[in-house]
Amino acid sequence: MQPFNYKNNILGLIGGMGPLTSAQFIKTIYQLAKEDEEASMPKLHLVSEPNVPDRTKSLMQGDTSLLASRINELLKSIEPNVDKILICCFTAHAVRYQLYPQAQNKLIDLVDYSVNLMKQLETPTLFIASQGVYRTKLFPLEKYPFVCLLDDTDRDEVHHQIYNRLKMGVGYDQVHDYFEVLLNKYNCTQIFGGCTEIHLLKMWTENRLNILDPLYEIAKEFTSA
Repeated sequence: MQPFNYKNNILGLIGGMGPLTSAQFIKTIYQLAKEDEEASMPKLHLVSEPNVPDRTKSLMQGDTSLLASRINELLKSIEPNVDKILICCFTAHAVRYQLYPQAQNKLIDLVDYSVNLMKQLETPTLFIASQGVYRTKLFPLEKYPFVCLLDDTDRDEVHHQIYNRLKMGVGYDQVHDYFEVLLNKYNCTQIFGGCTEIHLLKMWTENRLNILDPLYEIAKEFTSA
């Protein structure tokens, strides 16, 4: 099997959910790439489409048919031209088994990738995610002893922080301070990013918060020579 890096793969990205996250992910890849010449940098195909049905609402309402149809449309615009595909949204992965076969074969399953990271945890880690991820049980979180879960009140507030600050590109300092309070409250040493918007916070904080971020780990793997 070929290594998953830009020497062997062209990466396709389905972004726009939200736009800042997929844009930051591309920036992270190019920041991590160790190339002296521009022409040797990673090749990426991005579809940034914010006009996708709200993932959390679709999951909460129990109807993902429109969401799956829309994502399949977007995939068809890049799938023939790339080797691997990443959908830059955790909750969108709830429809990953409804995607057409060629896309499924190329998909980097963000849920499976994250589960593998959780299996390697050795210290108490606070799971931060939207209500869509929590309520639809996208992850089998109860299986991992070092994963700490938020209570219902904190889940509501975290959802607010994600949707009204991180997604909007505002108030990152307040989000940082709030997450520090949560780490102390739950006696955890780090955060696990169960929402792709956490990638924005990781890159903004410059390691002031200890964040295990699947998007960052994928970017590191992709840019490894």
